[in-house]
Amino acid sequence: MNDYGYTLITSIGVNRLVFESQNNTVIKVARNIDKVDKNYDESAFWSKINDSNLFCPIVNNCEHYTWIEMKYCIPAPNEFVTYKQKLSESPWDIDDLHPDNIGGINDNSESLVCFDYHDVSKISN
Repeated sequence: MNDYGYTLITSIGVNRLVFESQNNTVIKVARNIDKVDKNYDESAFWSKINDSNLFCPIVNNCEHYTWIEMKYCIPAPNEFVTYKQKLSESPWDIDDLHPDNIGGINDNSESLVCFDYHDVSKISN
């Protein structure tokens, strides 16, 4: 991917590699075919709710979900409590919510969102 202008920014996750593009976006690539479901889940959720107040927008995906493209976020782990409060006022829950998945879209602290939400669910009343 480096040959195409993408820079690996994290390989920590067991499910995906994340590359930064020159378009101020990131590309999440499934590590193997068994991990494609994470990309599919995020894409399916985003296409239903389109809420950039809470979740980082997905701007593109491939037909088979081996990769998805979303806006670039500057990680803001120190803002975790603020985001958690914002999420608590919504109908959504994220099972694996943690500080490393929170950031500002394009370094905008006003747009604090979660950028890893493959395990989001609706809170039942």
